[in-house]
Amino acid sequence: MKTTTLALFSLLAVLTTPFGATVAEAATMITESFSAAGENSVTPDGWTPTSLTAVDIVDGRQRIRRVGTGDGTGPAAIYYTGSQGTVQNGMIQDFEAELTIQFNNTGTAAGSLRGVVFRAQTAELHAPSSETFWGYSVGLIISGNDAGFYLFENPTGTNFASQGTRLDFASFSTTVDNNTDYILQLSAIGSNLTASLLTHDKQTLIASVSYDEAEQKAGYFGLRAAYPNTSIETFYSNLTLTAIPEPGTVAFLGFGVLAVFIRQRARRASLKVRE
Repeated sequence: MKTTTLALFSLLAVLTTPFGATVAEAATMITESFSAAGENSVTPDGWTPTSLTAVDIVDGRQRIRRVGTGDGTGPAAIYYTGSQGTVQNGMIQDFEAELTIQFNNTGTAAGSLRGVVFRAQTAELHAPSSETFWGYSVGLIISGNDAGFYLFENPTGTNFASQGTRLDFASFSTTVDNNTDYILQLSAIGSNLTASLLTHDKQTLIASVSYDEAEQKAGYFGLRAAYPNTSIETFYSNLTLTAIPEPGTVAFLGFGVLAVFIRQRARRASLKVRE
């Protein structure tokens, strides 16, 4: 009876586990230097821009810019929508990420917020106002009265007044300058979100934000521009995005394989007794 029960658990584990999964299913590391674009594209293969005219690659870095009200293009975002390893069509829930970010023409506009969008339910610049949950945004305002590091839920626009629900804020410990590389680190594991801005040598923490009651939904990961009323640019490069499989899936599959192992041990023991 025990052998039959274990075999049933094993079968259930195999049947309810996503096709192709294994116990050793590893995190998927997506690296992108943004040094070259894909064919007929302004972004590398696997990345999708929301505005072709506001995105390009300059000197080996992805540039996302708001080029002024007269241009009519507005700001932009680029999203990872590709498939690699455990990531299908850009859907990522849990991840750790690190990238280099540089700011040009920051000006003094209070709405100069730019940064990273994640767990986004649509690959758009921001959420429709009717969405119950759309995603999260980590953004930076470099100068002016509202300068600092922000974490928002459901941003409904790209100017500061419509950034959604503020979840956390941190002031900068030191001045953030134009034309200087910084390191942006992010982590979204289950309900816990954290983000940090560091100097390029990683020796100084400039600011960090966190939140521990996040929606646990897979979505798109993207890089987003600012929205001031003057020309502004944000450069991104050297991204390492590590998508982590949901622990429940791996744990249940591990239980299934463990059941197989126990069943085989029990069967061998039974055969020895009969001998």
